[in-house]
Amino acid sequence: MPAYVILAHDDPVLLGRLVRRLTGSPIHVHLDAATNLASFESVARLSTVPGAQYVTRRTRVNWGGFSVVDAMLRATTQALPDVSKADHLVYLSGRCYPVRAVSEFEKYLAISGWRVHARAYSLTRSPSAWDRRRYEYRHSFDGVASRIGPLSSLRRRLLRKVIVRLNRMRSPRQTTMDIVAGSQWMALPRACAEDASEAIRTELFSLFRDAWAPDEMAIQTFIYNSKWREETEFGEVEVNPIGIVSALSNFHQLDRNMKGTVELSRVLRPTAREFFVRKMDSRHHLAMLDMLDANSSVR
Repeated sequence: MPAYVILAHDDPVLLGRLVRRLTGSPIHVHLDAATNLASFESVARLSTVPGAQYVTRRTRVNWGGFSVVDAMLRATTQALPDVSKADHLVYLSGRCYPVRAVSEFEKYLAISGWRVHARAYSLTRSPSAWDRRRYEYRHSFDGVASRIGPLSSLRRRLLRKVIVRLNRMRSPRQTTMDIVAGSQWMALPRACAEDASEAIRTELFSLFRDAWAPDEMAIQTFIYNSKWREETEFGEVEVNPIGIVSALSNFHQLDRNMKGTVELSRVLRPTAREFFVRKMDSRHHLAMLDMLDANSSVR
């Protein structure tokens, strides 16, 4: 069976429901170090779920920063001993939720004609200058500005803008790799996840440490510049005519603009390759969550 790696920072009610739907598999939850673990656990109650545990080495996660990748790597390191060579690590967020029985998803992983569920498109060969600026320039999401006030504070945003402008005065960074982008919510064979974790800590991948949203690039770039590319669905990167990562979902339903979750009618009628929905909220989607549980009463 696969092991589930979940990145969470809020909504302990939803996370508790999600983990209980995944019961039966190893589950490793990375909780943002900025979140009080005791208060969160008092609601989520992961300790009562067999096989579920928190990642012990937590990192403070900043939106858009390499700290997201670091959280994924720390969770991967802890989860690897729970996964056999033939099984997958499945990456989810604390805002994901199953739209079908979890056993159907696990069967899908077992019988798919490809082992690496990580679709991507090339940023290096993209006609969009912005796609290249994502990794050519330093964006400083984990820099000094990230430690000054909340994400939306004016002082933090102004300081980061100054830092980014100064960084853009430097020459664009060069690399021989084909930089790609895709959803971070992937399913990787154990050996692939292990190889990626080792590679991303090397100097070759250091440009991702202050790129824009490297969680959409680092592991994916490793895959498509390695032997694991041949284990993906198409064996190569895809053409992405609209140029946004949400167009290449691996096994999720999601709003293409990532503004929220999709409408109820679609959530209750997933396609053959949709097993989870993104951007759920226990406060606003309680009725939908109850419907999904009722429709997927079997694990």
